[in-house]
Amino acid sequence: MTSAHEVLGVRPGASLSEVRRAYRRYAVRHHPDHGGDPARFVAGQEAYRRLAGASPEAVDGVADVVVKFHRRRRAAKMIRRAVTITTHRMMHRPVPPPRVR
Repeated sequence: MTSAHEVLGVRPGASLSEVRRAYRRYAVRHHPDHGGDPARFVAGQEAYRRLAGASPEAVDGVADVVVKFHRRRRAAKMIRRAVTITTHRMMHRPVPPPRVR
């Protein structure tokens, strides 16, 4: 049985960012949708789960989710603002100033 480090091709003292980078490369190469072997892909997933779960930096995933949420929220605000401006111009009404928090 090979170790998780050997599957992903990282050294035993690798940081979480190195493990993530190695897993992404591995996943692109072995993903079944791209002609890869499903068994090797699942082995890579398991190896990543073991290595990422054992790392104290695994909490970074929560911060990534929060950042993505706020980016989407900001994008939604920008889209709402664009729709408001367009509809007001189409109806020949003055465009309201943007709301400031």
